[in-house]
Amino acid sequence: MAHQPLTRIEPVTEPAPPPMRAPAAKLPPAGQADDRPQPKAPELSPASPPMTRLVIEEIGHTGRFIYKLLDPVSGEVVVQLPREEIVRLSELDNYAAGAVIRTEA
Repeated sequence: MAHQPLTRIEPVTEPAPPPMRAPAAKLPPAGQADDRPQPKAPELSPASPPMTRLVIEEIGHTGRFIYKLLDPVSGEVVVQLPREEIVRLSELDNYAAGAVIRTEA
């Protein structure tokens, strides 16, 4: 395979254009109240139930863990890391970390 000659690259000497920004909202003068409508945060009290519950399970005595976010009402798993498929693969004898993806074409 023939090598192509290197091309000299000159540094850029022109200043970069200023970044484009969205127009700023008009703020009230300093010391005056801000009468603009504000988004309302959900009302939570100390007695409010949590949105999800975190459960951490060790996989055997391997030092590896599964992290699950559960719906506190139904007990349904909302998110699990690592996913179930990866946990099942990791239990195979011929599994190696990184073997889930193919890195060659």
